[in-house]
Amino acid sequence: MKFSVVTPTLNAANSLNRLFACMEAQSHVDWELLVVDGGSIDATASMVRRRSLKDPRIRLIEHPGSSIYEAIFAGFDEGVGSVFCWLNADDIYAPWALATVSDVMKRNSIDWVTGLPGAWDAAGCLRFVRPATLWPRALLRRGLFHGDCLGYIQAESTFFSRCLYDGITPAERQFILSAKLAGDFRLWKTFASRSRLIGVPALLGGFAIHGGNRSIVEKEQYQAEVRLSGNFSMPRAIGRRLAVVLRYVSALHSLITVSRADLTLQRELGISEDVRQEA
Repeated sequence: MKFSVVTPTLNAANSLNRLFACMEAQSHVDWELLVVDGGSIDATASMVRRRSLKDPRIRLIEHPGSSIYEAIFAGFDEGVGSVFCWLNADDIYAPWALATVSDVMKRNSIDWVTGLPGAWDAAGCLRFVRPATLWPRALLRRGLFHGDCLGYIQAESTFFSRCLYDGITPAERQFILSAKLAGDFRLWKTFASRSRLIGVPALLGGFAIHGGNRSIVEKEQYQAEVRLSGNFSMPRAIGRRLAVVLRYVSALHSLITVSRADLTLQRELGISEDVRQEA
């Protein structure tokens, strides 16, 4: 199973070495990294070119003037993998991320997967992992997963099949790309009309919080685009109360999912029921 990982960049030279190291540390080696540059004036393009000489799995696509989601979609359009994902230059995949997703997708024949949301600080320390594996499709279709309601789907932990991406209609594509910030929200809502999002009880990747993140600095603009996306709306106070309830339910669901995964693994290893009960 080949992964096409897209990284949109604009003056990201300071983050590229960590990005390259993150990808080259993957235990699943069948991947390509498509760095789509929006017209950097720093060393971004030259660094990617030099790295691609050492590792041909890394490619530079120059797309000057593109928005973040135009760049991401341009990368997907060039990708040759059967699984798509994107990773900002300063965010992180765990070394086992691609291997885990490959195993889950093959084992269960699913198109859309996300892991437990993780967050790193500016020093590269993992600060927390959120126990979230429950993503009700009906609520996704209604557009309730955003900052003023049930919380975000973490893009850095989310992977989807090429078939799911190829099913996006021209009108849906135009709608998604018209967003400057909330294109991910619109993409997830589009996918939810066709597929279930499966949460796996594993840390796959995470968001690196350093204070200057665009999604933090421009949160209000993001939410304004969410409100223009035709989703079901409700008062913010009610949405946040629902988010608290969902987090508790999702945490319980995560424990159940972990127990099932543990049981499946022990059966695969041939561990007897008596030994399992003792454990």
